[in-house]
Amino acid sequence: MKRVFVIAVLIFLFACKLIGQAEGSKLINRKSAGVLTEYGLPYYFLPEGDKRYHVLLLGATYGFPLFRTDKVFNMSLEFFPHAGIAFVKSDRYFEVGINVRLGFNFSLSPNDVIAFKLASGPHYVTVETEKQAKGFIFSDYYLVAYRRGFNISKKNYALDFEFGYRHISNAGLQEPNRSISNFIFGIGFMRSF
Repeated sequence: MKRVFVIAVLIFLFACKLIGQAEGSKLINRKSAGVLTEYGLPYYFLPEGDKRYHVLLLGATYGFPLFRTDKVFNMSLEFFPHAGIAFVKSDRYFEVGINVRLGFNFSLSPNDVIAFKLASGPHYVTVETEKQAKGFIFSDYYLVAYRRGFNISKKNYALDFEFGYRHISNAGLQEPNRSISNFIFGIGFMRSF
């Protein structure tokens, strides 16, 4: 985990040194498409004792602003279809789903954006614990994200860093349904256009 953090910091510092986008093309107004990986750190132990739910997700991301602005605020919509591996002690399980994310974006500079995101979407999980039945669930997110835009060979790119809270449950469709929660850390690389 320490190595991942060091690599993420180095990537961020490298991106800050790259040539920024043109002043007239604010990152907050750009569409983006790319890849995003997330790690879910357990929020608590499961009722079974010393078991915790870790999850590693990898997916594509496509986002677009809901309106263009010359000011510092806009809203965006983002789609994040993904698949992942969940670990409960030494057992592996699978998870697949899609999240739709509503972003409240604030431009810190033409190349820097901080966002607060609310997300939800349907998923399917193969793990079953005393807290949560396997099968169809919903995954809800509350995220804080930072995006840094940069150019490479006159093409626009961006790095995303996110942190937040993730909650999965099936909305009472099947018992047990006491949910599973994680702290989420994510990093993404995308093309902005």
